[in-house]
Amino acid sequence: MFLSCTLQRSYIVKVTGIEIDYDRSNTGPKQVAIRTSLDNYTTDIFTDIEVNASGEENTISSLSLTSTEGGSITFRLYGFDASSTYGTFDVEGDLSPATLNLTSTGIILTGTVQMESALAIDAINEIDIVVRSIDGVFSVNEGEIIAVYNTLGQRVSNENLTGIYFVKVALGIQIKTIQVVVN
Repeated sequence: MFLSCTLQRSYIVKVTGIEIDYDRSNTGPKQVAIRTSLDNYTTDIFTDIEVNASGEENTISSLSLTSTEGGSITFRLYGFDASSTYGTFDVEGDLSPATLNLTSTGIILTGTVQMESALAIDAINEIDIVVRSIDGVFSVNEGEIIAVYNTLGQRVSNENLTGIYFVKVALGIQIKTIQVVVN
């Protein structure tokens, strides 16, 4: 079984924890391990040497798994030590916190997705506009910032910013709007 997180260009993901809910049949795998693509699946980030046939929830915390910019992290779950080739293992769907309004969730990844740099490409002039945040203040490598808006469309000042914003940049006669995430 595998789970993959693939990101768009300019984004990285940092996974700090995993919650997983699973069970097995009486003849299913008695042990499981989880590995990631970050080290080509060589190191276990989690092991369970006594999988309960009636089900269990496990929380894997203190992880520090970081993708490359625009890359991905793939998680593989290995089940082994079954007493029969007909034994089964399944991820349950009982991890549905009411605050998330999800149904049938058996795996929850905890962490952050952040933008390393906001990049808008002007295909006509082949210009990359890079928006950077230093101490919560945006700056650009090309053009001039003409406005910063929050996710409600309200104009805000360009200082002490954290969260998601839209930055309007004037480049000659063109105006580009770039979404930026600041942690």
